[in-house]
Amino acid sequence: MYKNPYDIETVQNPELKRNRIVNIIAMSIILVIAIAAGALFFMSDSSTDSGITACQEMKKNAESGKKSSGKMTDAQRKEKREPFENSQYPDIRVAGTNLVDSVYEMDQKKDSDNLGDALATLTTIRTQYAALQTACSAHGVDLPNLKA
Repeated sequence: MYKNPYDIETVQNPELKRNRIVNIIAMSIILVIAIAAGALFFMSDSSTDSGITACQEMKKNAESGKKSSGKMTDAQRKEKREPFENSQYPDIRVAGTNLVDSVYEMDQKKDSDNLGDALATLTTIRTQYAALQTACSAHGVDLPNLKA
């Protein structure tokens, strides 16, 4: 049989009243924990963003002194550009793809090409690297400065 929590027995019996309060507090704590856990689950991305992964890879390569080998092929350009293209962060997406495209453009220049054009492209690469450095840093990855 259902007992009304406000019946005379519950109101007059302090132990029943205390048990009811303890139960309400316990249920409230469980509810708060469940809501917090759900919020953390939905706010956290279970996989790392591809652009951030590319930033981390660039940082690792720079710290280990790894250099690129030869001129970039079109297939390598597409492979290096893809993680930036697929990034959910517009700043990383734009800076990363621009940098890869400029490096590819520089690699396609012939030794006989105009030195002024090559220097302009190199300046563009430095500027775009700085933009990518800023974008990666905004998302927790600090790229090292370019060496002269």
